[in-house]
Amino acid sequence: MIPIHQDLAAVLDAIPKEQLTILTRIDKQPWGEDNFRHRFRKALDDLGLNSLVSHGLRKSAGRR
Repeated sequence: MIPIHQDLAAVLDAIPKEQLTILTRIDKQPWGEDNFRHRFRKALDDLGLNSLVSHGLRKSAGRR
């Protein structure tokens, strides 16, 4: 079990539990794996974090 910050817990608790997917598009459909990966890559690039990858960030969070 990985603890989460109390602010994140409050946000997650406020989300309606209508589906298993937390991250959804504006039409409430789940993101496709490639769609999310490409959007995440663009966000990292826009922030100048070109050396980071989503897999590496997940792994780092899990290790911490």
